[in-house]
Amino acid sequence: MATDIKEQGKQTPHEAQNKQKNNGTESKKNLTSSKKNMPLADDKKLAQLRAKLRRQEARRKLRELVIAREIMIGENGALPKGLHEVVAFDLECAGYVEDDIIEIGAVRINLDDDSAPLAYFHELVHPRTRLNKYVTQMTGITMQDLAGKDTIDKVMPRFIMFVGNAPVLGHSIGDNDIVRINLAIRRARIKGIKNFLPRYIDTEKIAHRIFDGKEPEIKKFGLTALLAHYGIEIEDSHRATDDAISAYRLYKKLVEEIKSQAEK
Repeated sequence: MATDIKEQGKQTPHEAQNKQKNNGTESKKNLTSSKKNMPLADDKKLAQLRAKLRRQEARRKLRELVIAREIMIGENGALPKGLHEVVAFDLECAGYVEDDIIEIGAVRINLDDDSAPLAYFHELVHPRTRLNKYVTQMTGITMQDLAGKDTIDKVMPRFIMFVGNAPVLGHSIGDNDIVRINLAIRRARIKGIKNFLPRYIDTEKIAHRIFDGKEPEIKKFGLTALLAHYGIEIEDSHRATDDAISAYRLYKKLVEEIKSQAEK
């Protein structure tokens, strides 16, 4: 005689199938509910990651544009014909984000007669973030010094006007300073200025081309280290104008090095 499944407390195949469907539906509901109840911190982290990736991509594209503008020094140390002036410049930044510029220093130099600079540019800039204490230790610049100073959207047009059509010169400006200026221009949405892409001479890149793979090996390519290699001391390092002048002094030594190697 057939046994009655329901009477013995067992599930019929139809009931088991319905229960499985119900369990699947409950699981989906629980998953949806857990997603809705996910901590807001996770959403914030995801947004921060996406913003970081966007900044990295923007920097990469900017760097590609900047690299194409480098002026190459000839094997005999010569610059392209018709180049008679250059603006040596340097930046100091607040220390938390790379485009938060707090100081711009620049010197216009006559390459045919560099006995005296043609003009100077120097401005402190009020930061959009806070000042890193390490930056204060290096530069001596404090928030009191920056209080009441113009923000970057006011200072940058004056600097770009000072540069004009002249090529610029500096240490590691191809990878850093020019890119930072462009990031600052984009963030501040400065009216009438889309970018800053002058032709440029980068003393760090020149030094690498001269010394990489040579003996004695040079391990440090910072401005201070390379000047020390030539026995030159910086009077006030990590201040924009002084570093701009020092970069030009290094450029002259590097050109002499190129000429010396060409004569061998």
